[in-house]
Amino acid sequence: MSRGNRRRLIKGELFERGRLNLRMRRVFYHLLVLVVVGGVVLMQSGQSEAGVKGPCSECHTMHNSQEGVSVNEIEGTDVGPQAYLIKGADVSAKNPCLGCHKRNDDGRYFKDPQDEYDAPQVNVDPNANDNKLSAAGTYYYVTKGKDDAGGKSCRKGHNVVGMGDSDDNEDELLGITPPGGTDDCIGGADKQLTCAGVSGCHGKRDVEDPLVSIKGGHHSPATEAYEDRFRDGNTIASSYRMLYHVKGRVASNWEFGDHTNKFLRQEDLAGEDVNIYQGTDKELQGSKTDPGPDRSINGLCGECHGCKEDDSENGFHSFKGLKGTDTQSDEMASPWKRHPTDIAMRQDAESEYKDYPGDPGADYSQEVPVGFPSITRGGGSGELQKAKRVVLCVSCHRAHGSPYDDALRWDYSKMSTTSTDGGGCFRCHTKKYSKQK
Repeated sequence: MSRGNRRRLIKGELFERGRLNLRMRRVFYHLLVLVVVGGVVLMQSGQSEAGVKGPCSECHTMHNSQEGVSVNEIEGTDVGPQAYLIKGADVSAKNPCLGCHKRNDDGRYFKDPQDEYDAPQVNVDPNANDNKLSAAGTYYYVTKGKDDAGGKSCRKGHNVVGMGDSDDNEDELLGITPPGGTDDCIGGADKQLTCAGVSGCHGKRDVEDPLVSIKGGHHSPATEAYEDRFRDGNTIASSYRMLYHVKGRVASNWEFGDHTNKFLRQEDLAGEDVNIYQGTDKELQGSKTDPGPDRSINGLCGECHGCKEDDSENGFHSFKGLKGTDTQSDEMASPWKRHPTDIAMRQDAESEYKDYPGDPGADYSQEVPVGFPSITRGGGSGELQKAKRVVLCVSCHRAHGSPYDDALRWDYSKMSTTSTDGGGCFRCHTKKYSKQK
């Protein structure tokens, strides 16, 4: 080969290498852009995923060691490394949720009251908070004793494992079987109520481990985006308060406040930072692990307090089975065996319920909240109308507990037809007390 041809071949090879290098550089450049952009997206999505705000170290420890000392201690005892890298809670305990949600000794509602996104405490003393409670109430008054000092009693709320003054906190009157239900609704005769899992209310009720049952619930955009308060119930994170398959709208601070004289107008409900409950005007439809297709909060309560799978009365307070044989299904007629839920209050001129909540100009009471059967994303006040008011379990009870017997929202022993303020029962039964405003 001549020197000229060799030179031209070398130039050609260099040219092709240059083109190849250029293509490789372009590919590398595009990959780099994708990586950088992807990294930014991942960082952003990672930040938006954090439904729980604040330092990771508040809840997790990477190596359970700081300066050679274990950081995972429960009441001064080293519990060692734990699953989920959790600190401050004993995941081997029957109720590991209490490590974060029951650790205040000063009676305040939040671990840091200045930070509304901090873990709410479920054993708050209302007296330390100017009568303020979350919508679900407090376990502060719930103890194993039937009638303890300081007004505490096993009758004041759900007797959750580890929540009272004793480890088991079993109800001395009722044992561990939920009223209106059976042992199997909490996973068997040897089970007792926990916060989550097969024996609890939160998370998936067919999953044994409480922490596994709520997996994904604390780290999701759905638990952070309070500007879009709607929860469709499709996932743990997008269910109302991690109550699986329950639908509703949430208040950003768990509706912490004094609800006694808090009234709202109908048109303000859609925008007000208040819980909006999904109800149903049908008979109870759920099972022992699912609230049913209507996804009402009543359906969740019915999973333990009598569901359609139970033969006895088909629900503790539900519509089906609680009315007399000569009544019509579309009316609130007597005789009732127990106070009904899952029914819309009549609004005709003769109805005693049409003036709920008994305060002129008001349409809704946070003391006695009602539900609505068709809550949607972005819906306005049209779906929250008077004709759709549904009686709920939580209209009268607080899900955790309260200062009153039967976890009621008010003192039933003080309900009298000579009442002058129309509180409690008379928010709905407005014609049954003597001095209606």
